[in-house]
Amino acid sequence: MIPAYRHQAFIAEAIDSVLRQSFDDLELIVIDDGSPDDTAAVAERALAHDPRARLLRQDNAGSHATINRGLSMARGEWVAILNSDDRYHPDRLERLLAVAGEAYDFLVSDLRLIDQDGGVVSDPGHWFNTMIEGFRQYARADGPVAGLLYGNYTASTSNFFFRRALLDRIGGLREYRYVVDWEFALRAALEAPERFTYLIDEPLFDYRLHGANTILSGALRGGAEIKRMQRGILRERFGVPRALLAAMHRNHRHLRRHWRELGEQRVERFVRDREADVALLRDALDLESSTRQQEVALLKAKLAERETALAAREADLAAHKAELAAIHASRSWRYTRILRKK
Repeated sequence: MIPAYRHQAFIAEAIDSVLRQSFDDLELIVIDDGSPDDTAAVAERALAHDPRARLLRQDNAGSHATINRGLSMARGEWVAILNSDDRYHPDRLERLLAVAGEAYDFLVSDLRLIDQDGGVVSDPGHWFNTMIEGFRQYARADGPVAGLLYGNYTASTSNFFFRRALLDRIGGLREYRYVVDWEFALRAALEAPERFTYLIDEPLFDYRLHGANTILSGALRGGAEIKRMQRGILRERFGVPRALLAAMHRNHRHLRRHWRELGEQRVERFVRDREADVALLRDALDLESSTRQQEVALLKAKLAERETALAAREADLAAHKAELAAIHASRSWRYTRILRKK
């Protein structure tokens, strides 16, 4: 089943990856969870000519409720989930059925990371690939169940393939936003560890990272959900006393408060240091500005002095010119002109 929400750009590819499976004895249930865009219309066109598929629309109810509704409608012995922004490898269902046989009730495979346009992101340094590889290493060393306790290598409900009867034993997905897939997979793995397997070397589905994934939002709330989920696992599956879990929770709160206070102190110290640096810089700028002002005043004084001297010289020159003009205009100058010609 495909729970669909606001993925008009991707859902047609998701549907096509199911309907083109090499194993074709299947039904496809698509439930649009009140998408505000054209997701439902795109899905309807993609399903129009295949009698194995049906589309339902509902008001927005959230991921876990939508998936549970679809699972309750499923008629097959095996059920699989594919989120509307991911896609399957063409042989995924056939391969998982072949591995399952009578030995397993819940199977997940390895995955590939793809980008918004469907291109494979093979860079091992990409943060998501690095994270999943760390989970893989733990699973290789200690087994799939221990690996899953360490980290969610399933990555998504898109990776789930399990017997329909398993739901009767462990129940459906619970109301989580960030760890709904991890919590369900852990319940399945811990309910019957020997019937849980991880095809660690077979990437049979593509997980799309496009910027609007739930995994990219709400890191703090996600961390709080992980803590709540882990406490539930410890209580329900490992019998850890409630008092011990409460003590662990209290200690976590104390540690968080300590780190918060330490962080606040560091921020305050940083702010004080920066304020002191700014004050020193302002003093240096004020000193430089004062020096510049003094230099400007001195230059202005020198310029005024030179302008005064120039004015005095111009006055002297004017006086000399006037005196010379008077001489030239005098009677004696005119009478002695003939003598000056000689």
